[in-house]
Amino acid sequence: MKKQSFHLEPKKTSVALGLTFAVLHAVWGLLVASGFGQWYADHVLSVHFLSASVAVNPVDWVLLAVGVVGAFATGYVSGFVFALLWNKVSK
Repeated sequence: MKKQSFHLEPKKTSVALGLTFAVLHAVWGLLVASGFGQWYADHVLSVHFLSASVAVNPVDWVLLAVGVVGAFATGYVSGFVFALLWNKVSK
C-alpha cells in the first residue's frame, strides 16, 4: 500500500499562521483596552496554580500595531519554514 502524503502550500500556510498570530495579538490588545486584561492575566495564572504579581499596563495603540504586525511576520515566516520542512519530510 502506498503511503499518502499531504502537501502544504507554503504561501497559504504562511498567511494562515501569520493571520492567526496577528488576530491573537489584536484580541489581547482589545482585551486590555476593554479593561479585562488584568482579570485575564490573573485568571490564566490561577488556573495554572501560579501566584505572581503581574500588572497590565494601559494600551499603547502604536505598540499594539507594531506587535500585531510583528506577530504576523513571525507567523508568516514560521508557517513558510514549517510548510517547506513538512513537504520535504512527508515525501
